[in-house]
Amino acid sequence: MNFVKYSEKLESLIYFIRSKSASNVLTLSLKLGVSKRTVLRMVDALKEKGYKIKYCKKNKSYLIE
Repeated sequence: MNFVKYSEKLESLIYFIRSKSASNVLTLSLKLGVSKRTVLRMVDALKEKGYKIKYCKKNKSYLIE
């Protein structure tokens, strides 16, 4: 995956989390067309960039604080 495509997928990930359509890693991986492990790496990359991403066990979804 090249840098531009990766950046687009990161933006899509942020959109899915903010729009509350990010229920779990499997759903995100299907929506983004990447593996579950790649989704986890992308979440870590966003956290390193300063996004405060949390997983809510009650709602079973990711949130940006």
